[in-house]
Amino acid sequence: MQEISFAADQINNRLLTKPFPVYLILALSYFALCYALTQLAQYLERRVTLKRAGAVAKAQKGDELSLTEPLATEN
Repeated sequence: MQEISFAADQINNRLLTKPFPVYLILALSYFALCYALTQLAQYLERRVTLKRAGAVAKAQKGDELSLTEPLATEN
């Protein structure tokens, strides 16, 4: 990430008159990267949760839990 910011600074120093588009592109790049990583982490978290719930249910009941069924939560 530091390299991208450094590159944006270098481009801004060369253009000198248009810092807004340079930093806007940098901000959009950061957002896209963070959003993609967040979505990936949520997907992996759901998979792990469902697999763990399936393993627990299988051990307790002796049958398999479908990975597409939503989990029941305790309140």
